[in-house]
Amino acid sequence: ISNHVIQLLASDPRGRPLTFSVKGDIGPKYFTVDTNTGVVKLRKAFDREVDNQYTAKFNVSNGLYEVDKLAYITITDVNDNAPLFDHNPYIANVPEDSPIGSEILRIAASDPDSGFGGIVQFSIAEIGELPFRLDPDSGVMTLQSELDYERLPSYRFDVIARDQDDERPMSSSVAVVIMVDDVQDTEPRFVGLPYDRTIKEDVERGTRVVTISAVDGDRGRPNDVVYSFVSGNNDGKFLLDSSGDVRVASRIDRDVIGFNGKYKLTISATEIGTRGLRGGAFSEISFDVTIDDVNDERPRFERGSYRIRVPETTAVGTSLPLVIRLEDNDQGANSDVTMSVEWEWSRSIAISPVTFRSRSDVTLILTKPLDYESQRRIQFRIFANETNDPSLFSECDITIDVIDENDNAPLFDNTEYHVNVSENTEVGDVIFRASASDGDSGKFGRIFYSLEDALGDVTIGRKSGEIRLATTLDYEAQKTKRFCFDDVAFFADDTKRNLRISIDDVNDNAPLFTKSIYYVTLKENARLRHFRVEATDADNGDAGIVTYQISGGNDKGVFSINNVTGDVTNVKILDYEKLGGHVTLDVTAQDGGTDVRHSTTAQVVIRIDDVNDNPPKFPRSTQTSFQVQENIFGPKIAKFTAYDVDSGDNGRVTYSIVSGNDDSIFTISPLDGELRIAHGVELDREQRSDYNVTILAMDGGENPLNDTIVTQIHVVDTNDNSPQLTKFPNRINLSEDTVIGYPVYRVVALDPDSGNFGQMEFSIDDVDKTFSINKKSGQIYLVKSLDRESVSEYNLHVIVRDNPSDLSNSRTSRRTLQIIVDDVNDETPQFVGIPYIGEITENSPPGTQTSPILAVDADDGANSYVTYSIVTSSYFVIDHQTGTLRTIVNIDREEMLDDVIEVTVRASDGTMTSETVARVTVKDLNDNPPRFASRRVRTRVPEDMTCCRVIARMSASDPDKDDNGRLFYTIVSGAHDRFVVDRETGIISVAPGQSLDREMTSQYKLVVRATDHAANPLSSTAVVMVTVDDVNDSRPRFLSTFQQISMEIPEDAEPGSFVTSVTASDRDDAAYGDVTYTLHGDLGFFTIHPNLVIASSLAKPLDREIIPEHQLTIVASDNARGTKNNRRTTTKKVVMTLSDVNDNVPIFTGPLVTSFEVFENSTPGSLLSMVTAADRDHGRFGHVTYSL
Repeated sequence: ISNHVIQLLASDPRGRPLTFSVKGDIGPKYFTVDTNTGVVKLRKAFDREVDNQYTAKFNVSNGLYEVDKLAYITITDVNDNAPLFDHNPYIANVPEDSPIGSEILRIAASDPDSGFGGIVQFSIAEIGELPFRLDPDSGVMTLQSELDYERLPSYRFDVIARDQDDERPMSSSVAVVIMVDDVQDTEPRFVGLPYDRTIKEDVERGTRVVTISAVDGDRGRPNDVVYSFVSGNNDGKFLLDSSGDVRVASRIDRDVIGFNGKYKLTISATEIGTRGLRGGAFSEISFDVTIDDVNDERPRFERGSYRIRVPETTAVGTSLPLVIRLEDNDQGANSDVTMSVEWEWSRSIAISPVTFRSRSDVTLILTKPLDYESQRRIQFRIFANETNDPSLFSECDITIDVIDENDNAPLFDNTEYHVNVSENTEVGDVIFRASASDGDSGKFGRIFYSLEDALGDVTIGRKSGEIRLATTLDYEAQKTKRFCFDDVAFFADDTKRNLRISIDDVNDNAPLFTKSIYYVTLKENARLRHFRVEATDADNGDAGIVTYQISGGNDKGVFSINNVTGDVTNVKILDYEKLGGHVTLDVTAQDGGTDVRHSTTAQVVIRIDDVNDNPPKFPRSTQTSFQVQENIFGPKIAKFTAYDVDSGDNGRVTYSIVSGNDDSIFTISPLDGELRIAHGVELDREQRSDYNVTILAMDGGENPLNDTIVTQIHVVDTNDNSPQLTKFPNRINLSEDTVIGYPVYRVVALDPDSGNFGQMEFSIDDVDKTFSINKKSGQIYLVKSLDRESVSEYNLHVIVRDNPSDLSNSRTSRRTLQIIVDDVNDETPQFVGIPYIGEITENSPPGTQTSPILAVDADDGANSYVTYSIVTSSYFVIDHQTGTLRTIVNIDREEMLDDVIEVTVRASDGTMTSETVARVTVKDLNDNPPRFASRRVRTRVPEDMTCCRVIARMSASDPDKDDNGRLFYTIVSGAHDRFVVDRETGIISVAPGQSLDREMTSQYKLVVRATDHAANPLSSTAVVMVTVDDVNDSRPRFLSTFQQISMEIPEDAEPGSFVTSVTASDRDDAAYGDVTYTLHGDLGFFTIHPNLVIASSLAKPLDREIIPEHQLTIVASDNARGTKNNRRTTTKKVVMTLSDVNDNVPIFTGPLVTSFEVFENSTPGSLLSMVTAADRDHGRFGHVTYSL
């Protein structure tokens, strides 16, 4: 506003004064015109976003005439609008199992500015790592890492929308709330760990070992969990019930071979999908059940007896060739075994090991010598006793057969033999004769000789014992020889003796020097000390004594030698220049032989070294002060030279820096003394302006001599440092009500250069001219009013320049200072996601949380921070920061009048507040088991009751809600498939296709269970006693299973005598089950007692010859309450065969002959007459014989 826009120009041909003006509706609204100069200025700011083109009418007049001119004005855009979000706030619900990369929500904002000022990009305010990614261009927010409701159920953060204007970017922010929905994605978690247990092997069946317990890892809406074995129970030793109890199912034997005493059980806890949730997630837990051993096994030998053969020469302490294997299948200390030998032989035989655990291979050890001649066979018994319970033992029989051996060794006369032999003795000469004797006789007394370790030097006669020389001797190689020779009896061990041969010496060796040439080095003027030549002679005595002499090279008599020790020394001063640097001596060594003498010569080379006695010197005229400009790489400073009159290394000079160069800035050539700045190094006056460097010149002598010189180096300054803004804040905050003229911040800068190079001036680049800066002090002032709603932040480019008097050699630095305009609190918190409806399960422990209540405040910074409180509630408190409700009491739904609790929640930003009513539904928990009206019911039914008739009606109630309170009935036990119960009504009746039989079961004890339909159901039971009343549905049954009874009685049995007994029974009770007997088909011969189970009896005499067999029918009838029509009967056929007695006399048959005629000439045996007789008896009793 008031900016110069344009100047109107016009002319009058007659030079009359002109006046300028603006006309119309648009022009006067936005422009003012200086009537005299025609300068056009803005009256009011344009808004390109309202209209980007205007037409204004300007007028010029000379007082008589006027001319109008239309001006077409195009408004160029400036970035004066911050992006505007479509929503405030953004709220989204996301399942926690959403895949990575899925779209969460889409942020949208618009900016009416044009160009880069109208292009909006999005970013998330820095609050730490989030699992979301925001596309800066599209505003699409996607998931970049996995969510976990159990770790964090909600996220709140700000999204910033910023336009892309380079000079004056503008931005705005919006709150984003992401609510994570819980899903079934966490496996069950075992509690009460560890589960490892130890039990005895004799534990009773049904004993509880451990209780497994697991809970769903999902906290939102957890599933129920069931348990099952995964592995480790293949032999079915354990049972696992629905409550998680692991019990012993069958007997456990700790001592089974191959069993390590541990069951490693793996149990799976699997979620059951409830309340419409997904199930199937599972976790597995492995634990050990250790079986403690019980001492119930005795030690056992692998075999009951052993027999071995042992030589009588077996040494005491020898293990006999026998391995006895034992084992005790108990565990630990219960398998500790103690071994022993029968008392009579315990001093002759030892056993090893004496004690062991579980199993071992046992050996027998001989503790007294065996003697075949005194005892040829040994028999004894060994015992294995349990250490902790000696009553548990086993035994084993051992037989040892002793084998005869040659037990007398040959004997030599002496323990050792010695002989002297000259080294020139001939090969084959006898040097010794061995002799031994053996107390044994026969083949065991025969002796043979042999040598050990002879190595071909000597031989021995196998039978004669003569030892002969087998090779030449050399005293110098070996002065003595030792041999061991044996005498061996037939089949016996040998006896050994040592033979020592001493070799006598002869002079046959010349002296030998240790070296052929000896070298020694001396400094001139020094004395040769402790230098010795040495020679040795292998001969013995005088022939081995060596003497020394110098035989050549000592022309000037400088050296001498000790003829006994070989010590060489100089007797005159060594002069390097006279002797020429080295001397070579010939030294001779000679032995002391009597007949023949031998000698040897060696050389001694003596080197003489020069001495360093002249130091190097720098000339007095050497320059020692220099100037060097900074920031130049490696310039040469000076060259230094020192002189040394010595020769060789003693006169060779090298150069080095010995002080003033701690940072290795300088370097000097060690050979020519050239001093330079080190390679890659440039001097910096601001770090150091002067150096004092000490240079050392040193010769190359062994004890070097040196000289030093000190040089001063001065560094010349250049403008090589830019001014630096120090303690620059980058960002400061101003309240939007800050007054004009307020000192915002004082900028401080430093420049380490000197003089004009270190002087500085400040300036700022501010398009809006809202701020200004003092160019000398750097103080920034506010010069325009702030309005956060128009501009929420400013980016000032602060510039500092050095050497302002010479801009051609000036350096600058710049920084951007971001000024954030702080908001004033003028917005009320607003609840989102209302009405709020939460839920909580009854009986949840105090501290149980619900999903959070959320409110957002459109203000910025601290003014947007919302805290929560509850107006009043006896059930809940609220987290002031997150808005999460937590219970403070245990809520019982059954004690409440309504399932919904209303809580008034207040949200406050510290100044302004708002309220909402949260409704929390109390979900029913299946915490009440069903209750029967009567826990014990008695009823009676006839045994002929048929299917579907009501026997009893069970009734139970449950105060829980919905499926938790809806019941169904089952018969748990006692029905034996005879009864069923209606699941819905509880009516008990006879099962279809089943019938009752009092004679099999007269009473049933039914256990009826009422169970609710909850996912984790509860139940209770009642007992129904059903007594079955009898009806006459069973007929009597004879105990005999044969279809008929067959028997034999003598025909002469007396009337009234006992014949046989029959018995029948009736399974009906006493009212129907009393049995009476009647007899049919007896023809009056037999009678039977009607009421007692007794035998039928004979009523009148029998006669086999008249009736040989009687067939009777015995009828057994029940009582049937005294009525005949309802009686039930059973019959049994009895066949009685009469056995014969001799009760009939023979009777002649046919005409009786009383006389007959005989012819006188009849021959003996002729038939005269025949009579016949018959007997009604049977068998032998009916066989008739005749006599006269």
